[in-house]
Amino acid sequence: MKIVKLIVSNYRGIKDSTEITFNDFTCIVGKNDVGKSTILKAIDAFLNDTAISILDKNYESESNLISMDIVFDNANIEIELDDTIKTTFKDEDLTDINGCLWIRKIWDLSQAKVKPKWYICRKVYKNDFLLLSERDLISLCKEKGVETQKANGEAYNNREKRNKLRLLYADQGVEFEYLHEELPTTGTTRAKRIYDALKKVLPT
Repeated sequence: MKIVKLIVSNYRGIKDSTEITFNDFTCIVGKNDVGKSTILKAIDAFLNDTAISILDKNYESESNLISMDIVFDNANIEIELDDTIKTTFKDEDLTDINGCLWIRKIWDLSQAKVKPKWYICRKVYKNDFLLLSERDLISLCKEKGVETQKANGEAYNNREKRNKLRLLYADQGVEFEYLHEELPTTGTTRAKRIYDALKKVLPT
């Protein structure tokens, strides 16, 4: 996974939303105290869960929110959203409009215990199905006339149900948009499984 873009706001010397793009070779040049090391510290805070405190807020900003986005070029990494069934971020439409993996973290410094909220950019359909349980997926498939059944094998697993619905939606021109959706860091939902999958594959 390669970082192709970093977006930072209200962090140390960076006040307004600032976008930095990366290539195979990137050189950061500037005078002292213009924010070169802040870029590297932001990446460290994002990827290594380095603690963020009120001291990291830009001193000119009135906001208590520190926001960082990192966009990665590879979304074809294998993950599991259902037991033992392999899929990828790209196959599940967990990407931005360019097919990249776009993750956002926001720290609210007004909280007594500062922990970031996680967000992922994904394709969200009208009558969306990504986070549905197997029972609800089967119900939606029946409603849409999609052949499926309850099973754990390759023929009728949840990934298969979602893939069939995507093909149907594409054929019918169902409306969609790309949104940043918050991922819970606790619980047992499929959204939590996306968070767990992210934590396993993000570089350090």
